[in-house]
Amino acid sequence: MLKVTQLRSYSIPKYPRGIYLTPRPSPILPLVKTGTALGLMAGLLQGCDLVGGGTVGPPPIPPEMMTEADARIVIRDVFAENGIELNEDVPLQFEIELGDSVAIRDVLVDGYSSELRTGFEYFSEDDDYDVRAASSAMTDTTQHGPIFVNEGVPEESEQFLEEQTQAFIDSLRAMGWI
Repeated sequence: MLKVTQLRSYSIPKYPRGIYLTPRPSPILPLVKTGTALGLMAGLLQGCDLVGGGTVGPPPIPPEMMTEADARIVIRDVFAENGIELNEDVPLQFEIELGDSVAIRDVLVDGYSSELRTGFEYFSEDDDYDVRAASSAMTDTTQHGPIFVNEGVPEESEQFLEEQTQAFIDSLRAMGWI
């Protein structure tokens, strides 16, 4: 709260001298600033080919996927290089969770070793729905051991498929499975 006190002496009042006006901001300055920023953004976007131009036409064609026969050869060769012999088209039963219930499905796995309890499945158009439904059950090691599941690679990715398969086998060694 303010306290009122009496002045002892007050001779001549002194007022500020000069013209004191608050300068009004120029209406052009904000337009210049935002216009410059918008111009720079438009230039950057145009340089990235995100605005205007562009290509017109059908969507790109997805790459051709490796056939199951070719993929089986690649995967089987990597297993064989590591001393693992696999039987082809081995029928296995998997417990699959379907919502609240559990169903048992017969699946024909592309390659499997019953001695080592490991194998592989390469998904392609040739596989039926039951194999796709069992994909999550195949990664569960408690039912039939670890199974290498691959959902397809482009045709030109043979080396990538070899690397994936070798990484799977290396992980089996690290776990002490083989």
